[in-house]
Amino acid sequence: MDVKTPPERLYFIDNLRVCIIILVVAHHAGQAFGPTGGAWFVFNTEQIRMLGSFFYVNASFFMDLLFLISGYFSAFSYDRKGAGRFLRDRLRRIGIPLLFFALVVNLPVSHSAAPVRLTFFQYVIRPCIWEWRIVYAHLWFLGHLLVYAFGYAIVRLIFSHDPSKNEGKAPVPSHLGILT
Repeated sequence: MDVKTPPERLYFIDNLRVCIIILVVAHHAGQAFGPTGGAWFVFNTEQIRMLGSFFYVNASFFMDLLFLISGYFSAFSYDRKGAGRFLRDRLRRIGIPLLFFALVVNLPVSHSAAPVRLTFFQYVIRPCIWEWRIVYAHLWFLGHLLVYAFGYAIVRLIFSHDPSKNEGKAPVPSHLGILT
């Protein structure tokens, strides 16, 4: 398989992603009813203990697997688009939704539910500087994907190589080649 050519549609990956997304939804839907800790807008005081085992097993792999799949296909996207288009695409597809959610959806909602009364401007400054997790909330993974995409592009730019020089079969990669 040529590095420049993305593989044909891998339907088993699509099916795996759908199954994992179902686990993500089940995980978050059950958190108000199980022993997860944290504060929830909807919370059942009588917790279902059996959900604790589901949460522990599920949390041990589902987000990691989604990151692994995303990382695997990033190389194909980078090779096809180059650094500039790759990063612009990531900013458009990940950065804009993250920014919209943080500023338009999450900050007003979390400000209205905050126990400390601050003006909206004070509340916006405080999380952005001191408590940045509040800004992302449930879209923390988008922030991570954006950071990883920029990190990947930087590493590829630093350790760039010209794949067109390798005609025929690729040689066994070096340790440095595996890291890049």
